[in-house]
Amino acid sequence: YITALLGIFIFSCSVEPLEKVNNTLELSRSANKKQKKNKVDICHYDAGSSSYVSLSISVNGLNGHSNHSNDIINFDLDGDGYPVENECGINFREDGLWDCDDTDPLLNPETLWYLDSDGDGFASAVVQSCFSPGEGYSLDTMPLSDLDDNDSAIQDYVDCFNTIVGHYQDTNENSNYTSIIDIYVSEQSGDYSISGTLTVHRNNGTSNVYDLNLDLHSIIEMYTGFYSFRYDNQFPINAGSGYYDCGRIMLLIGISGSGIPGFQAFSAEKIN
Repeated sequence: YITALLGIFIFSCSVEPLEKVNNTLELSRSANKKQKKNKVDICHYDAGSSSYVSLSISVNGLNGHSNHSNDIINFDLDGDGYPVENECGINFREDGLWDCDDTDPLLNPETLWYLDSDGDGFASAVVQSCFSPGEGYSLDTMPLSDLDDNDSAIQDYVDCFNTIVGHYQDTNENSNYTSIIDIYVSEQSGDYSISGTLTVHRNNGTSNVYDLNLDLHSIIEMYTGFYSFRYDNQFPINAGSGYYDCGRIMLLIGISGSGIPGFQAFSAEKIN
């Protein structure tokens, strides 16, 4: 009976110290985590060795190092998210990138420079660089769609086609008759058409009004000042061709059975 009690006593004593050890380890880990949270890394200049060393000090200890002019405490003076390169190699970024100029928040290794040689607001290239790659590059964000970066007018012509939709008018006069064209250019799902009227006043006092319903097709972007196109039509207007030149649409129109020979050329100006 005494032997059994002794065995139970020994077993109980062997378990209790293990629980205490585990609790002590957990408390130690928690204390270490708290200590790390209250510590910061600085790059300290050691005057004795004339070199920099990395130190992990408490936040309160920063006050003592703020008087050391050679110590690097703030690694991102311009607040752009890129640390200044330092002798200690302290870098808080996962990608390890360093700042190019810690006095300018616009300059960093991932700064984008847009090449706009002709100054039309459209870029022909974009380069990622700390500093300007050269003449013509700008920090201004712009569309990367320049067709000719040596001629700003080219881009104007291209953008101009986006304004073709609208109302146009023109008048032709000669010794026998006066022709007035009044048309609208419309667009639907990328298809362009012209509708309106062509009115012919003859000198003998007669007049005719012809409906225009032209479907534009084969539109060619010439990039030289205008867009040429062909058009199909409804009788009595013959098929023809024309072009668009920034706010003005040119048409060659022949009228079957009108008694007017050949084609009439119209240069209709956009009025709204």
